Amino acid sequence: MNILFYQILLVVFAALFTVASFGESRQSSRYADHIMTFVMMVLLFATFTWRS
Repeated sequence: MNILFYQILLVVFAALFTVASFGESRQSSRYADHIMTFVMMVLLFATFTWRS
């Protein structure tokens, strides 16, 4: 239930997402970015609802 832990987790996921999006600037990266954002949102929502 530590909010700081979730904030650090969010920053790490955001950093990984930006590195992945910058690293793969191709035509097929658009679907990968959409899948990555969807998985990230689902994981964050699941952790928030699971801990509460």
